[in-house]
Amino acid sequence: MHNFSDVPKEKDTRIIEQQEIVINSIPALLQHWEWDGIIADSLIFKSSDVVGLINDEDLLEFINTYSDINIAGSKTFKRNSSGYCFVNFNFHG
Repeated sequence: MHNFSDVPKEKDTRIIEQQEIVINSIPALLQHWEWDGIIADSLIFKSSDVVGLINDEDLLEFINTYSDINIAGSKTFKRNSSGYCFVNFNFHG
């Protein structure tokens, strides 16, 4: 299992709950968080683990096919230089 201790977070983001999970043998971190009155979830992968999932649609299809995580409605994708790939979803607020 990967160590997700160095996952970056936005200033003033409060992590409510998080757990490491595995989706089709790929480690991921599932976070439930709050920022500026918005509550949402993030599914975080090491970028090197999902390099074969070239675009956001491929990544979403992988998640929907191999997990029971329901990603519906508004969602955002963020692949950054930190070495992580974020799928943010279930926005409320």
